[in-house]
Amino acid sequence: MRTVKSSTRLLHALTLLSLPVGWPFVTTPQAFAATILPGNEVAAPGVVTPTHRLVLEQVEAGAVVEAEKTLHQILQDDPGNAQARLTLATLLQDQGRVKEAIDHLQYLVNQYPENAGLRHRFGIVLLHAGGVAQGIEQLNQAIQLKPDLIGARKDLGSTLLQRNMLMEASALYAETVRMQPENADAHNDYGVVLTRLGRLADAEQSFRHAVELNSEHSDAQYNLGVTLASQWRLDEAIEHFQKAIALEPSYADAHFHLGKAYFRQRRLDEAIAQFDEAIRLKRNYPEAHYHKGLALRKLGTQRAAVASFTEALRHDPNHSAAKYELGVMMADAGRFELALAQLSAVVHAKPDNAEAHYQMGRIHAKLNHPHQAIASFREALSLRPDWRAPLNDLAWLLATHPDPGVRDGAEAVRLAQQAHDANHEEIPLFLDTLAAGYAELGRFDEAQTTQRQAMQWAEQTGQAELAKDLSGRVPVYVKRQAYRQRLPATSDR
Repeated sequence: MRTVKSSTRLLHALTLLSLPVGWPFVTTPQAFAATILPGNEVAAPGVVTPTHRLVLEQVEAGAVVEAEKTLHQILQDDPGNAQARLTLATLLQDQGRVKEAIDHLQYLVNQYPENAGLRHRFGIVLLHAGGVAQGIEQLNQAIQLKPDLIGARKDLGSTLLQRNMLMEASALYAETVRMQPENADAHNDYGVVLTRLGRLADAEQSFRHAVELNSEHSDAQYNLGVTLASQWRLDEAIEHFQKAIALEPSYADAHFHLGKAYFRQRRLDEAIAQFDEAIRLKRNYPEAHYHKGLALRKLGTQRAAVASFTEALRHDPNHSAAKYELGVMMADAGRFELALAQLSAVVHAKPDNAEAHYQMGRIHAKLNHPHQAIASFREALSLRPDWRAPLNDLAWLLATHPDPGVRDGAEAVRLAQQAHDANHEEIPLFLDTLAAGYAELGRFDEAQTTQRQAMQWAEQTGQAELAKDLSGRVPVYVKRQAYRQRLPATSDR
């Protein structure tokens, strides 16, 4: 099991450490006494005064208002009582009165500027209050005062990662590893930073150090699996995900990533079983629902796939990938308006999603919305200039649409030639489009020759039905006519 609860996991939301509820109101007077700061508030370390014992009893009994009154009375009589002030600060924070808590902690830091633990505590409270720069400063000062204060290092590292301050986080964790080379948590956390920096080989080494030091470190086993999976070393990744799950059966993320590895190996039933387990363990898990939908779609269970994508959106209404898949599936089912609604939401949220723009173009072409189709195809090509599918579909529309205001033979030929050249192969459909472009320009001899090349290539590659379809356009070109479609159907070509 992991030795430090805040140990960082890959591909998992980084959050700041929460302050333990009621801290320092821990269960015994002896534990309470351990929170005493240096000062003159007690006769000797580890001794709880009767007044402090009363406060502890009041808090344990739920009499928070009375406890606060008691602490205020102590501070009125003795403003320098550090234990009472720290306790009051905690009590106020637990009630959401963070500004008041910060004022008391600031007073203590001014009184005890060399107390690293106090600065660590103050930094955490500032971070929770949104004072990121001030919180980072306090954590840095705590580490300067006490370099081996590992808790402060972990909290500072998590904050730096959350703020994408990767170089600072890297330096911090590297120093931690140098200071504690036998600390498996330190190696694990450093590996997370290295992964964020794209240094996968170094990250893998750090995670391997962690599991060598502690083979029961479930987070390190999981993180190593994620790193290996990102390199498509799937068998190795699966081994480490399985180890993480054996150590911690309720590890939802490990089940999820094991499912993804199985999915990549086309072990779809096993993948779905892992996604289901991840969902059982963590019900609000949109990514698990989404990937389950992908697996179900590959199995051909379309209705179940739609249900999974819909469930992903229920948990995360902004899940663009789930909207995209639903849009494509609805288009395949002929529900074009619903498909456009889903895909429009995708491009609104992610304007750089070339696939969604392309799919919208295909649907608009089916609905005989040529200008919208052209706009969508052009948008896809602006994002992926050499993408053959929109190149070919746009060229076909410009070459064959019955509206002369839509057609542009010269551009159709240019786009079709670009699609053909980008493939470096004689793909029949690209030749078919190129032939239609030639015919639109009145270059009928070239159209006939190119169309016959398309037919020949289709026959040679065993596409008899396609060859038959392509042959139907040859007589049109022999008659020196351009080919026209009433309703362009790009997805059928």
